[in-house]
Amino acid sequence: MSAMAAAIRPMTQRDVAPAAEALLRGQWGDRRAFFDFAVRHPECEPMVAEVGRTIAGTVVATRHGFTGWIGLVFVSEDQRRAGLGSALTKAALERLEQAACRTISLVATDMGRPIYERLGFEVVGRYIGLTRPGAPTDGDDDGATARAFHLRDLDAVCRLDAWATGEDRSHLLQAIALEGAGIVVDAASGSRRLRGGGPRIRGFSLPSGWGGWPTIATTPGDALLLLEGIRRTRGTDRALHNAVLEQNVPGRRLLLDAGWQETWRGVRMIRGEPLDWHPDAIYGQFNFGLG
Repeated sequence: MSAMAAAIRPMTQRDVAPAAEALLRGQWGDRRAFFDFAVRHPECEPMVAEVGRTIAGTVVATRHGFTGWIGLVFVSEDQRRAGLGSALTKAALERLEQAACRTISLVATDMGRPIYERLGFEVVGRYIGLTRPGAPTDGDDDGATARAFHLRDLDAVCRLDAWATGEDRSHLLQAIALEGAGIVVDAASGSRRLRGGGPRIRGFSLPSGWGGWPTIATTPGDALLLLEGIRRTRGTDRALHNAVLEQNVPGRRLLLDAGWQETWRGVRMIRGEPLDWHPDAIYGQFNFGLG
């Protein structure tokens, strides 16, 4: 099979179940909830590669203002090494460049990295995946100052997120925000506000609805406070998975000392203009298709 034999087209609601099944067979986890979100969200463009009537590959292109992400570049095992992964990536690149995205990011596996390097992507960092089992929901908070997220916090959350990531992900944060769902850490009285005024916060973590918890914190201590709070929302039967960038040495050291364990590594790559970002403030992701 060559990439020319595969038809790449937009994913529809009807494709969500078979596409998710294809990724499950490929041991990429259960992506059904995310695909269901992506086909309905206006800034996401999920696509499938179809061979005959079978879904053989997927990709999701997402716009964050003038930046974009490419993720879930998946090819079924029996269709690999024929250029389909490259064709899917090029299709996503075309969509994002047509939308005037000046910087495009992705996370590469060892298998995918050579494809992306040939397409002009460069390494800007390495993610280190971490995990820790959930905690009892009635566990001691040790005097923690984190509190529940409220919708009135959303503007401040979006500003802090933009400062940390260099991207406008407000459309995603607005889409997942629910009153009382998530955790924030308030800034100290008298601390400097980010531009725009509103409530002062120095960290947040919100549930995505498909397993990811985008988490931003201005200090490692605040990050630990947020992540431990999330653990208590999950109970003892569900582990929490997150990732930090390799350059965030103090944050990674604090989490490892607190009992988190390293599980995997992946390469963050970009094509286009450099980001004005603060990678040491990033402690959790929507997923690695969105950032």
